[in-house]
Amino acid sequence: GVTTAAGYKLQLPPVILLAGNTGAGKSTLARIIAASAICGDFNFETGEPCGVCPDCENALDEGVVNGSNFMFIEGGKKEVVETDLRHFVHKSPWNRARANVCIADEAQGLTQGARQALLTLTENLPARSHIIFTTTDPEAIDIAIRGRCTCYYLSPLGVDDLVDGVCRRRPDMDTPEARAGLAILARDSGGSMRQLWSWVQRWDSYQEPLTEDGAAVVCGGATKAMRDRLWACVDAGDFGGIEKTWHAMLVAGAESERLAKQLGLDMFAAAAEKPLSRDWTRVFTMWSQARDTEGYLTVLMAMTQSPGRLADGLNIQELAESRSEEHTSELQSH
Repeated sequence: GVTTAAGYKLQLPPVILLAGNTGAGKSTLARIIAASAICGDFNFETGEPCGVCPDCENALDEGVVNGSNFMFIEGGKKEVVETDLRHFVHKSPWNRARANVCIADEAQGLTQGARQALLTLTENLPARSHIIFTTTDPEAIDIAIRGRCTCYYLSPLGVDDLVDGVCRRRPDMDTPEARAGLAILARDSGGSMRQLWSWVQRWDSYQEPLTEDGAAVVCGGATKAMRDRLWACVDAGDFGGIEKTWHAMLVAGAESERLAKQLGLDMFAAAAEKPLSRDWTRVFTMWSQARDTEGYLTVLMAMTQSPGRLADGLNIQELAESRSEEHTSELQSH
C-alpha cells in the first residue's frame, strides 16, 4: 500500500465485488477504480488518476473493452476465463502502468464453468493484477468466490445526486427549470442513473428545454394542466368528465401505472393542504389496492362523495358494478 501526502492509505484489494441495483453506478465506479489502479501518473497527493493517459482513457471510456492493461468482460464463458483472462492477469503490466485490472461486469451472468475457472484463478491471483466483479444479485455469485472478495454494496442514488450527475454531463440543463424537471424524473427512476439518462436522451428528441411538464410526459405521466382538469371533474362530481379526461391522458401518451403514481402524489399534496376535505386514510387505502384503469377510475369516482358519505362506508364494489351496468346499458342502446 501507499500513503498519500494527505495521510490516506491506498491499497486496492486483489478481488472486489460491487453490488447494487441497476443504474446505481457499479460499472462507472469499477472503471474509476480500474483507472486509479492502472494509471502510471497517479497523483498520490490527491489520490486521483491523471485521467488523460492511454491507460486511464481505456479504463474510463465505456466503449472500450480491452486495453494493454485493462480488460472488460460482461458475463462470460469458461473459455474466456481460462484463456484470455488467465493470460491477461499473469502478464506484467505494460509501459508505466502499475497494475492489470479486469472488470467482470454483471457477473451473475457468468456460466457455471466460468465461475469454477474464476474460483481457481482468484486463489492464486498475481500481486499486480486485480479483478472487479459487478452484480445486481450478489447471491448469484458462488459463496466461495464472494469469500475471496472485498464486498461493497451501493445504495440507490438520491434525487440530488442524480440531478447533479446529469448536470455535470449536460451543463445546458443546469438551469432552475431543467433541474426541477430532472428532479421529477429522478424521483421516478428508482435511484438509477441509467434510467434517468435514458429519459434525458428521449427528451432530447423534442429539441426543447426540459420543464416539469416535459418531465411528466417523457416518463409516461401527464401534464399538470391535464391532471388539474381531472381533479376539477372529481370536485364537480362529473363521472363522465373523470373517465374522458383519464382516457385523454392515456391517448396523449401517459401510462396507467405512472399516471397512478402522479395522481397519488397529487393526493398527498391535497391531503396536506386540506386534511378535512376527504377521508384521506380510506382514499389512500383504496388507491393502493387499485390495480388497473378500472380500479383507479372507481376510486376517483368514489372521491366525488362528501367526506361524511365516504366515511359512512361507500361500497366501492357496488359503485364499480353500477358503472359496469351503465356501460352495458349504453352498449345495448346503441
